[in-house]
Parts: sequence; C-alpha cells; structure tokens
Amino acid sequence: MRRRRRGGRRRRKPTRPQDPQQQQPLTPEDSQAAPEPLSPEAPAIEEHAEEHHHQRAETVVEEHRARAAVAVGAGRIVCAIISVSDTRNARTDVSGRTIRNSLTKDPFRIKKSTIVKDEPSDIRRTILDLLGDDEVKVIILTGGTGIGSRDRTIEVLQNFFEKELHGFGEIFRNLSYREIGPAAMLSRASAGIARRKFIACLPGSPQAVTLALEKILIPELPHIVDMLSR
Repeated sequence: MRRRRRGGRRRRKPTRPQDPQQQQPLTPEDSQAAPEPLSPEAPAIEEHAEEHHHQRAETVVEEHRARAAVAVGAGRIVCAIISVSDTRNARTDVSGRTIRNSLTKDPFRIKKSTIVKDEPSDIRRTILDLLGDDEVKVIILTGGTGIGSRDRTIEVLQNFFEKELHGFGEIFRNLSYREIGPAAMLSRASAGIARRKFIACLPGSPQAVTLALEKILIPELPHIVDMLSR
C-alpha cells in the first residue's frame, strides 16, 4: 500500500515579480525606434572640441612661421618689385612705393624696384633677368591683372610658372570681396613658383596691394622662402 506524501500536493515555488527596470530583449519594433535626443550639453561639448582644434591648428601654423623666420634669417628674403604700367613714373607709382615701404623690416630686403610698360616683351625680359639672379628669392609685380585689353601681365607669368599657387588668388579675391563686393571677381591676381623663386602679381590699386601684403604675403613669405630653399 502506497504511502501518501505529507502535506498533500506539492506546492509550486512562487515566481518572483519581474523588476520593471530589468532590460527586456529588443523586439523588431524597438529596433526601429528613433534614437534618444542628445543631451543639452552635447552641442556645447562639440563646439568646445571644434574651438580647441582650431586653436591648435593656429598654434601649429604660428610655430611653422616662427621656425621659418629663424631659418631664413635677417635680411635673407631678397625681393624685387616690378610695377607694370603705361602711365606711371617714379613719382606717381603709389603701389610700387607701398610695396617698398611694407618690406623695409627684417627679414626682407629689397634689391631692385623698377617700372616697365605693359608690354609682354618688356615684362618677360625683366622677369628673365631676375630669375637669373641667385640672390633674389621673391618677385612681386603690381598692375596688369584686370580684364582690359592692355592687362597682359598674367599671360606672361603663366609661361614662367612651374607651379601655380591657385590658393593665393582664391584667398585674395575672398578678402577683396569683403571690401569691394562682386567687383573682386575682375581681379586675376596670381602667384606661382619659377626656378625656386616665389612670384606674385598684385593689382595696380594701392588698397589691393596693401590687402595682399598685410593679410597674405608678409605673414607667409618666410615660410614659403624656407620651403623653397630646402
């Protein structure tokens, strides 16, 4: 005869209530849900990171310029200036004088400054003479960059450029646009490298010359000349 178990039927172990915070497995519907929005602090963190990156980039550029200035040395950036004009003379050549006055301090030194007619043969001959001068590292021209029938400086220079620095013209026109508006597009200001020398052609306007010198050339020329000397 079988013995009955004590207590009758066996009691089932009570199930524990599920923790509402316990992570549930994702359903297909959950996977399609939109991501949670970023916290209010996220844009500020991103902006701070971008600002830090920008500051670091500026610091690196300044360090490059400082090392280049030391490497080049005092009076080592020997410059030549060419004013291209059919009408200007030594007294009325304001743009040429502006360039000379801007390059009086170290590390710049001016070896030659001249005025030539806006004739391709005259411009070409003058540039050839300067390219043959081992001491000259920088040649700056002013005038002949417009769209008039007598503006032919750029066409002459393009025959000499081994590497054209398109960024110079792009930056110059961008800066010029902020001052004179859409008329900036009429300038064909250009720069390039020939026989390890830097050549820049600026507009004939004294204001444009000052803009190019102060914002682009003077800060960057030591770096350019240092790179070309390696």
